Amino acid sequence: MMLNKLTFESEGLTVDYVAFNFEQLNESRKADFINYFYKLGFNSYDTDRKYRNAFDESIKYNSKNLYQIKFIKNITPHWKGIAVAFPDDSGAYFYKLAKNKQIQWDLFNSGILSRFDLNYLRPLQSDEVHSVTQFLRTSQEEIRRKRINAKLESSLNNQILKIASRRSSRCARIYTTDNSLKFEIELRNNLIKNCNYLLVEGCFEELESKLVQEYISYFGKLLPFQYLYTDWLAEKLRPFRVNLKKYSQPTLCSDYINIELETISASFEPKKFIMFLKFLKFTASLDYKTEIFDGDSYRIVIFIVKDFLDVSHSHYNSQNEYYKMQKTKDFLRDLQQNLLVNCFTDDYFKSLVTIPKLEIYKCKKSKCWITRMSLLEEFFDYQYPFKYPDLFKTEIIKFNKDQYLVRFEFIRLFSTKSATKNFYLREFFQQHSVSNKRICDIKRIFIQLTQEFYQFGLINSKVKLMLHNNYIDIEDLTTFNISDGFILYEKIVSK
Repeated sequence: MMLNKLTFESEGLTVDYVAFNFEQLNESRKADFINYFYKLGFNSYDTDRKYRNAFDESIKYNSKNLYQIKFIKNITPHWKGIAVAFPDDSGAYFYKLAKNKQIQWDLFNSGILSRFDLNYLRPLQSDEVHSVTQFLRTSQEEIRRKRINAKLESSLNNQILKIASRRSSRCARIYTTDNSLKFEIELRNNLIKNCNYLLVEGCFEELESKLVQEYISYFGKLLPFQYLYTDWLAEKLRPFRVNLKKYSQPTLCSDYINIELETISASFEPKKFIMFLKFLKFTASLDYKTEIFDGDSYRIVIFIVKDFLDVSHSHYNSQNEYYKMQKTKDFLRDLQQNLLVNCFTDDYFKSLVTIPKLEIYKCKKSKCWITRMSLLEEFFDYQYPFKYPDLFKTEIIKFNKDQYLVRFEFIRLFSTKSATKNFYLREFFQQHSVSNKRICDIKRIFIQLTQEFYQFGLINSKVKLMLHNNYIDIEDLTTFNISDGFILYEKIVSK
């Protein structure tokens, strides 16, 4: 599958600072800068970094102007040039003007892009604020273990984690601001110089894709994912893990799932949901023709129902082919009504898998049942967040009820946004009225699947036991120590 386009907007990133270095900037060219950007709403300032407490000296000011352009000298003792900088909101506005083709790039002919900052604001709920300090401390420890400088500083009611030196090509800051946690990265030197051409020539799609990948991969390699403060980062990184890795065994893909435990024992059928995942994979292998409806491109696919039945192995423990065919047709009719779409949380994904038209009919000549359906072309390029080993391969054996239910439970709990996966076994046993005789066998299945997910590279080696609130290795799991339940930690990236 192709990776979808990555943009600042799609990933919720904001430009926070833009600067250009000039080896020389004469007074005439400086005046051109001042006057040009003054008309665009920028006040201008001189800044001398020679002194520890550098201050801004106003050059041209109007109270109606909302933005700033700064001419900074003595940035380092060894460099005598001038940096032309657009800080904070001014950097975001400068980038907006650039995208709208409102920047006179001739002014920058002798300059080179020298710094480009991006940030992400993760909103904080009132009950999340108290544990931010622990997150920052754990992050500091983990970063230091990677032999990267990290320093946690406090000022008034604010804490800031500083990562790496500002003399390096990239450094970062994480701190609280206005009921949010701000994740800020500064890209400098040769790392950003190579983007100068893309910015000046207006290649914004390529520029943003490159910088977004730099941003999320940098934080992804540094930060711990057991905290909810990195849930947004896990969401951004999962598609890279899924779509850039090759797998040697059969897999199933899924988006984020929202199926409550109490729903399963009522009207919901887990088998139909798994068939739906298999069906989505099945459609990608079919021949098709393309048609346009209301400006959107759709794939029109036609297939023999028995072919899908064979691929999915129908998931019904019966040797009666007629019964299995009827169940498969029932499943396809459910697709026609889009009954399974609401199992997912992402509105965009739900729009992709909504089937506008599906027909089931019997071919007079071959006597075979045929399905004709349409799916949005965009669906086939979708970036799934999850890819699992196919836990439902039934070519050799048919699963009993417990084997199927536990496998579904694993998929249900794992396909969530949090990287911390909580398996509350006591609640599971009560909800499904599991007898004491079956409990031990079910626990063995949970342990087996945990080991399989670990071998597949989806989880870390440590498991937290709910019984004693302690950590053990996966190989040490037993039917006794998981009695209350256990917590798995998703492996988002290889660190």
